[in-house]
Amino acid sequence: MTQPLVLLLKRRFSKSPPVWYCGKFFPLDLLDLETARNKLMFEKRSLSAQEVMVQSITAMKEWELAQPRPPTAAPKPMHAPRSPNLPPSTVFCNSDASWKKGSAGLALIFTDQVTTELARKSISLDHVTSPVMAEALVIKGALLHAATLNYTHICLRSDSQVLIRAISQRKLMTKLFGVLSGIDSLAFSPSSPFLLYLFVFNLVL
Repeated sequence: MTQPLVLLLKRRFSKSPPVWYCGKFFPLDLLDLETARNKLMFEKRSLSAQEVMVQSITAMKEWELAQPRPPTAAPKPMHAPRSPNLPPSTVFCNSDASWKKGSAGLALIFTDQVTTELARKSISLDHVTSPVMAEALVIKGALLHAATLNYTHICLRSDSQVLIRAISQRKLMTKLFGVLSGIDSLAFSPSSPFLLYLFVFNLVL
C-alpha cells in the first residue's frame, strides 16, 4: 500500500516549487507514510497526500522543539583599539582651525602622555583660500613650533581626515602644494628635527 501513496505524493507535489530544509526530515517522512499505511490497513481510513505531508511537517516541527538546544556562546566583549606604544618623551599636539571668508584662526595645544598641558599657541591669518588650507597651515605651524620647543617625538592630531591621509601618504595636493611640501620637508626629510612623528586623524579633539 505504501507504493501507491508515494507515487501519489510524487504526482501531487512534483509541480510545487522546491523548499530547502536543513534538518532530519526524511526519517519522519517515512514514519508518516508508515502511519498512513497502518490507518489504511487497520482502520480502513485512507489519508490524502496533503494530509500525510501536513502530518509530516507537524511532526518535524514537534521533533525539533523537543531537541535540546546547544548552549549559545556568550558574545565576546568589544575592546577599543589600543594606541601604539610611544616613547615617554612623546608630545601630543591637538590642532584646530576655523575659516571664514578668507580669514582663518589657528590654535595649537601641546600635552604630554598624561594630558598635562605643556604649551599653546594661536594666531589669525588673512588670505587663506579654503578650510582645508587652514587645516594644512595649522599642521605646518605645529611642526615649526614643536621644533622651536625642541620636541623630538611628536604625535599630531587633526580632525581633517583627508589632510592626514595626504600627509601620511606623501601626496602633494595641487591646491595645497606649497604648504604640503613644507610639511613633507619638516617631517620626512633627512634633516627633519623629529626622531618620531605621527599624524593622527582625531574626530573629537
